[in-house]
Amino acid sequence: MKVYPRAATLVLAAIVSCSGCRHGHRHRVVVVSPNGTFAGDFQSIADYLDDPSVRFLLRNMPRHKGSSPPDVEGEFESIGAVVRDTFRGTAKGDEVVGAFCFGSPAGGRLAVTIQDPSVVDAGASSFIEGSGDRFTVYTAFKSVQSQDTGATCEIHEVNVFSGIRNADGSLSELYIGQAIVGLVGDCGTLLIGDIQVSRNSADRIGSSCSDDPGTGPGNPSKVLVQVENNLVTDVLVFLGDDTTPTIQVSPLATDSFEAQPGFQVYFESLQPSAGTDGQGNELLMGEILNGQFPPDSTGAGGAITYAIENQVGSDVFFAPLPLNRTAVDIYSVVNAGVAIPGYPEPEGSGLDCLCTMAPSVDPYVVGYYSYSVPQVISPAQANVKFFNTSTDVEVDAFTGPFILGEGSGTVTLLVN
Repeated sequence: MKVYPRAATLVLAAIVSCSGCRHGHRHRVVVVSPNGTFAGDFQSIADYLDDPSVRFLLRNMPRHKGSSPPDVEGEFESIGAVVRDTFRGTAKGDEVVGAFCFGSPAGGRLAVTIQDPSVVDAGASSFIEGSGDRFTVYTAFKSVQSQDTGATCEIHEVNVFSGIRNADGSLSELYIGQAIVGLVGDCGTLLIGDIQVSRNSADRIGSSCSDDPGTGPGNPSKVLVQVENNLVTDVLVFLGDDTTPTIQVSPLATDSFEAQPGFQVYFESLQPSAGTDGQGNELLMGEILNGQFPPDSTGAGGAITYAIENQVGSDVFFAPLPLNRTAVDIYSVVNAGVAIPGYPEPEGSGLDCLCTMAPSVDPYVVGYYSYSVPQVISPAQANVKFFNTSTDVEVDAFTGPFILGEGSGTVTLLVN
């Protein structure tokens, strides 16, 4: 996704669009829905065990139950071979190597770090169970990978580690399972439900990773800043006048960084992409939410959490989640008939998603839109219309006010 410089005001930024790409265009690209589950949805062992991909995984590897697991803290390097695999391009017997880090168990929870540059923290909680020297660890994350074409694939994945902790801290009879629970973007031959199980051994090469970043900063002269993104789109976080984002926080996830006391936090949401048009211009959906918090007064060694919601100042935004249950491909036009600054000409034409949404069992994310903005739009004026992509005939329409989901401002729209 494109990174935008921080806007200087609290109001929404202008819509980014390509010339000639709004109403009347005939080149649409498919929006790949967030099929399956977000990694951040895993907040308990029950969440893991309820997921069908994880259940399939556990039918192909051991699970060590119990409420008194061993202390498996440490940084590890593993090597082994695939024993069960459904991925295209890999097979049973292939060698696998891995690097990961466990914190010390605390009430069934522990910190887990997968040491892979493509892995992004997605706000999941990690857990451990077991007894004696046997354990099973559950963790979830997302991996963002680029294709040779420049397209990206966002893989939401669960990893399960089951093994034996040895007296020297190494791990034996270590089964590492991977299960894909969600996909967003151009992911080639990957499918939700794909799994791989390998049998490994792992050497402990270092001390444990950080257990709970919420207790305070690693550097006592700084402040631990946690950002809770309650939106269904990514958010960029900036400090002061720096136009380079400090962190990018995934949808419905929490991330953290350390800053010198006296900082000020700015944020800006990223618009989902529907792909590119025939000239290579990226087709971005929805509006940008951006704003700033008051200067921070937290002292050195302290911690502060900032929550980013669908309300910025007095402005409220909503995120329609179309669920296409028709038999045809559709596209959306939001807030038609309302004069909203930044929307394309002619005035009141609404905001076309520039996308194609095929029939699906899962809702699509098409970005955020104005819902309640003083002197601009009222909740009763908010609307979403859907059209047949091939014929431009309207197939369904929804008018406000909508009942918005708490925090994220979502509303699922069933298109029949």
